[in-house]
Amino acid sequence: MKTTIKLLRTAIPFVMVSSLLNAQDDFSRTSSGKPDFNGNYDISSLTPFQRPTEYGDRLFLSEDEVQALRDREMGIRARDSDPSDPDRGAPEAGGSIGSYNDFWFDRGNDGFTIDGQYRTSILTYPENGRMPLKNP
Repeated sequence: MKTTIKLLRTAIPFVMVSSLLNAQDDFSRTSSGKPDFNGNYDISSLTPFQRPTEYGDRLFLSEDEVQALRDREMGIRARDSDPSDPDRGAPEAGGSIGSYNDFWFDRGNDGFTIDGQYRTSILTYPENGRMPLKNP
């Protein structure tokens, strides 16, 4: 009995170490052995980098606010991509004409979440979620 316990005590660390080493082989590594994070990442999000001032110090949005964000963005996209009237007139003077380059921006279809809660901004520090102003 004592021999079996000693054998198990000796074998268990080797089994655990070998399983940990095998688990680390699941992702690619650089030539120096560090994890390789090269690739393309989708960072598109409806959440702004800086928190809009109307949210103050609030960190999270409600579901209704997130849905309103989605609806507004999808409405803007639908309006901007609507070629239904090729004979429409010019926009009013001083009005928004959109941007040719909007084609290249991917704003995503959803907000940025942490633990299932939608953030008011990606920037969280300082507490107001806004970039500090530089001193002149």
